[in-house]
Amino acid sequence: MGYGAFVHITNGTDQLLQVKTKNDTCMYGTGNWSEVIFPGQEYPSQYIEARASGACAFSPSSVEYSIESVSASGYNQIASLTLTEQSNNWGVSGSTENVRVDKIIEAEQAHMWFTITST
Repeated sequence: MGYGAFVHITNGTDQLLQVKTKNDTCMYGTGNWSEVIFPGQEYPSQYIEARASGACAFSPSSVEYSIESVSASGYNQIASLTLTEQSNNWGVSGSTENVRVDKIIEAEQAHMWFTITST
């Protein structure tokens, strides 16, 4: 087992948004992002967990999310967010400028809050 975190994402845009997992490395879970996020709303917190055993024991764990606007014409990526865990510390290792880090709390389980803003 590895160090887990709860991810909270708020939609600070005027569009419907969908979070999709693009890539992950050494992760047990990356969250269930099956619902859209309405403008001004926070998606229910999602639990993610790094894999810190076996071949991943000494490697960082990471997950990359694509945040996409949802419209009648389809999906359009408007933001991206990459989270990395190493040595029981979660952090942001990459994001577009419209992803605001609101707060990260390291505890028994980490909690990370983000807001997607308009581009």
